[in-house]
Amino acid sequence: MNEAEDPRSEDHEVQEQEKSHDGNEEETGNEHDEDESQPLPPESFFFSPKQYGNSCKIASRCYVKETVNEIKKYPNELEFFRKHPQFKHIFHIREEPNRKSQGLWMLLLHHARTEKENEPWFVVTGVPIRYSIKEHALLTGLDCHDYPRNYKDLKSKKKGDYKFVKKWFGRSTGITIADVVAMLGSMNSSVNKKKMALLYFLSNVLKAKSKVEGNIEPFLLKVVDDLKLCETFPWGRYTFDDCIAEVKKIMNKFKRGIVKKGDTWCFSGFNLPLEAFAFECIPELGRTFRERVEAEEECPRLCKNMFKETHMKGYPLSSINDAIGTSKNIISILEPTPDEETLMERIIEAGCDDGIGYVDPIVEGWRSHLIDKKKKIFWESLYEADVAGREFTENEDEEPEMRSDVVELKEVIKAFMERMDVIEAVAKEIKDTVGAMNTRLIGLESFVKEQRGKAVESGRRG
Repeated sequence: MNEAEDPRSEDHEVQEQEKSHDGNEEETGNEHDEDESQPLPPESFFFSPKQYGNSCKIASRCYVKETVNEIKKYPNELEFFRKHPQFKHIFHIREEPNRKSQGLWMLLLHHARTEKENEPWFVVTGVPIRYSIKEHALLTGLDCHDYPRNYKDLKSKKKGDYKFVKKWFGRSTGITIADVVAMLGSMNSSVNKKKMALLYFLSNVLKAKSKVEGNIEPFLLKVVDDLKLCETFPWGRYTFDDCIAEVKKIMNKFKRGIVKKGDTWCFSGFNLPLEAFAFECIPELGRTFRERVEAEEECPRLCKNMFKETHMKGYPLSSINDAIGTSKNIISILEPTPDEETLMERIIEAGCDDGIGYVDPIVEGWRSHLIDKKKKIFWESLYEADVAGREFTENEDEEPEMRSDVVELKEVIKAFMERMDVIEAVAKEIKDTVGAMNTRLIGLESFVKEQRGKAVESGRRG
């Protein structure tokens, strides 16, 4: 395979300073040496560049806004979450009216095939991007240490104690989120109500199965009975593993590498970090679609940024691609700022970048170049294929939401139609009443006419 051209030659100069979302410049420590050869590129991808303009609608049942608002109805239980070392961050996330999933979909279209199953890599405009548990921790603020020793027993359907749910539901299987919400509303404030609120939160936000009526998994039914364990449990690793498993399922769905018009996917799990990830590692996307918001210093990045207001339900894939353009200013591996280092020391192992699991020689070459040598990677041939591929669009982007004034007009029309339905119902009732009265009048007229006839006949006889 030929070496890629030097990205600093002629028109391919890569900036040595990268701007954060708020416009401040920060050192990447990842400069590319002119004489440094590039590591081998990926051997293959899940999608060809011709698919880069084809969108897939990604839905989610990770109902953060709805869940937080429900828990806010119960002050004592709300206080429990606000003091929780991990979950408090999710209550700090700014409320978003709609989900923005096409940044995630754009990355999935650029998914490289590797042997590192638990560490996805994407290549956008010739630059590799990693999503590992380190990036997950930096975005979520959730604990990403190893699982406790009894985790396998907690996951098992047959092992462990179901006494909490048996007490309140009379069973240990077939319990749904709807059951939990109903029970939560009927309980008086107590330790048990905190456990019930926690079960609701875990199943509706962190687990968030794709099937709305699906039964809650055994692990959650058991773990909520131990509030101390729930405080120290590595929910970051738990949600990261779910996200990686879901990415694998999506890639399996599109194993032929073709995205058809109307394709959809309902993403299971806590996918907020994946939705925001592209906007963190591609500064052009961050500047275009995200904005900084006030947050506590110790908060993770999901709390510090939010999507800009728009008159559309989500950003179309075409807008994402346009914002990226031909930019090669991309962060391959997210690094914590000095303010974030304290948070990271608390929630993840110091050697998280050392690499675990199956060793992929090609990926190890990337990791060595980026982490050890602190050099940039840029593959010219993949850059050209990417830019050219985004010109193809065989299916339509996600449908935009109507403008607010159109929405208001629609609401007025809806209200008018509802009122017309009421008027029509009243009119029908009047008509039926009048019809009944008319029938009775006709009968009365016939009776009077008949009586008159009898009276005349009687008079004649007299």
